[in-house]
Amino acid sequence: LDDVLVERATRCPCGSEHLALEHIEGREDDVIWLRDETGSRRSPVFADGLTRTILNADPCITDYQVEQAGTDTLAIATEPAANDGQRQAIHAALEAFFSSLRIAMPDVVFRDMPAPAPASKRRRVRGLAARRERPDA
Repeated sequence: LDDVLVERATRCPCGSEHLALEHIEGREDDVIWLRDETGSRRSPVFADGLTRTILNADPCITDYQVEQAGTDTLAIATEPAANDGQRQAIHAALEAFFSSLRIAMPDVVFRDMPAPAPASKRRRVRGLAARRERPDA
């Protein structure tokens, strides 16, 4: 599978000699790659952090979708559709989140929530890898 795994720093408390995992970050296709604050390289942003940031920005948001629309652009849709105040709150929350990761703030565009595709799994965060593109350096 294309899971992103985080190895545990210490041995498993059960005493097993096998690799111990701290947690699963998500799927590789759910990773957003953005420029660091120096602009010299790209760093991963995992779906879990984006999820918490967007949902905590406004308690009225019940669903969302984030797609890396370009190497430095995120397209965000929310349900219900975000008003100007909610867009500002999401933008401010993302600025603080990316700053804490030492990642340059990408361009953010808001769009309407796309209709769910029949018989497919709903993907809330999609990186460029999901669209078969590779992030440049």
